Amino acid sequence: MTSEAMIKKIWLLTILFGSVIIIALILFLVLTRHDREQNVDSKTIERIVVMVRQNDNYYQQYHKLPEPTTEEPIVNYNTPIIKYSIKSETNYQLCSYFFLPSPSLNSNIFFDARWKHGVGQHCFEFNATKPYLGLPAVAY
Repeated sequence: MTSEAMIKKIWLLTILFGSVIIIALILFLVLTRHDREQNVDSKTIERIVVMVRQNDNYYQQYHKLPEPTTEEPIVNYNTPIIKYSIKSETNYQLCSYFFLPSPSLNSNIFFDARWKHGVGQHCFEFNATKPYLGLPAVAY
């Protein structure tokens, strides 16, 4: 085999091996995307539950809702922004972005119906005179 033929063979094997690696990486990212998005949504609900409990405690102690902060949140894929807004003396809402719809109530995944949401921006309404009691919101 000539050196030119050997170089062509090595070149073709390198391209083939590189293509297999790239395809495997793309498949991995596509196949794990759902799990990553589900994890982000679950953590967003957990953060909302913490905020609800903090607001309820604040209301019980001071008989008013806490004022929204003016700090600019850090935005990244792993922690969607949760927007807090006061609607009345006792009512408020928390809004955030969700990558996936909440699990159906018929699935074998535990899901509290209070936290039902679709894909995209969704707001949850709360009343501070009716404190949130219960289990953590989601375990999807």
